[in-house]
Amino acid sequence: MNYDIHPLVDLKITLYFRVHDADIFGGPGSVGYTSQGFDHCTEVPAADAAFVKLCSAGAAKFLGVPEEAVEAISWQEYEAETDEHDEDRDWDENEL
Repeated sequence: MNYDIHPLVDLKITLYFRVHDADIFGGPGSVGYTSQGFDHCTEVPAADAAFVKLCSAGAAKFLGVPEEAVEAISWQEYEAETDEHDEDRDWDENEL
């Protein structure tokens, strides 16, 4: 079931994933993290298990890995895992 959103409300839906073995993250044996966001939603979709599975399958296809290599995770887990790696970056986010 979809619900209409008030025109003054700006809604963003974001899913977070842990990805195994993707070439972009180093290939076999690697683990990487990604997210998928939907900005400026004008309706609330059924953000249920089927929605998460569909988005996970899309991420797997985009990253060239089997669906079972993509695991949906919480925002808190994503933040904890990616913050640790941010210390190693060689760019300044203020320059972006």
